[in-house]
This record gives sequence, structure tokens and C-alpha cells, in this order.
Amino acid sequence: MSPRIFFDSSGAIAHIRAIVSSPREDFNSLGDQGFYFTAEKEVAPEYANYARRRTNNSDVVILCVQIPRATLNAFTSAELWHSESATDTDWKEWVWDCRKGCKAPRHLQYLEEVDLIRVTTCTTPNEAICQLRSFHHITHLDVLNRSGGGSLTQFYFRLKTEDTLTLSARAWACETSAK
Repeated sequence: MSPRIFFDSSGAIAHIRAIVSSPREDFNSLGDQGFYFTAEKEVAPEYANYARRRTNNSDVVILCVQIPRATLNAFTSAELWHSESATDTDWKEWVWDCRKGCKAPRHLQYLEEVDLIRVTTCTTPNEAICQLRSFHHITHLDVLNRSGGGSLTQFYFRLKTEDTLTLSARAWACETSAK
């Protein structure tokens, strides 16, 4: 993707749909589309490698996007973190359901209504997650971790946030690398 497809010379976002995610990713459920961002530099190369694996004829660009805190605070939001606790399985169940394209169970349906979900990053490919017999088989090994320890996170914005993000965020190319 050429960075100029995404933003103009002033840094204003010109075409945010250039980076919209497909349904059945980590945190977008049935037919839902949205945008994935992170505040952690260690996650960006993982996203870039993922993009490289999925594209054949384009360069990969790491974009820096600045979203004002007031904009973030204006969105309805939820947080969902990975846990190894036997009683706290919501993150595992949500990842499992989204990746398999299943309807969320009743206790997680509130996640389908919020604009923004702050979450732990899952690194295991969809095919591998979908082959597991249950979400209980998702473990800490499926989580993207920092080199010094601890989980890395991402922000999932629903497609309905498109206009607000386009008006309030600024962007620039942080790194461009040909395949």
C-alpha cells in the first residue's frame, strides 16, 4: 500500500478504508470490519510481517497514527485481556468465536456494541486457532509478548468509527520496506 493512499500531504487521513480489516480476525465478529492499531512499537513489525504474508505484489508500510485522547475517550469502549485463570476465559472465548465466525455467547455480546476494544494481541494464525477443539486450548503461547516479558496489546476500532477517526487522527509513514 502506498502511504499516500491512506493520508494526504498534511497528514490528514484521506482513505482510512485502505487499512480496514476483514471479518474473522482477532476481535471482529460476524461480518464486522474495523481497524487495528497499537500504541506499542513491538507490535507494528508483527503487523507488517502479517501483511507481507497476505500480500503478493505490494510494499508494506508501517503507519504512525496519532489519535487525540479526547477522541479515544469519546468512543464507547471495553477492555479484554488474556488470562490463564480457569475462571477468566473471556479473551480466549472471544478470540475463538471471532476467528471461527461464530456468534458471541450472551455474556460477550456487549463487545459487539462498543466502538473500541482494547485487547491482548493474539499471534496464532486463524487456521491453527480454528483447529483447536475448544477455546480452553488457547494459551499464553498464543499471545504476543514483549521481549522483556508481559503481553502486548492492540486497539480494535469498529468500522462505524471511520468518520471520527478520519476527522481527528493524523498519520505518517514510519517505515516503508519492499518485500
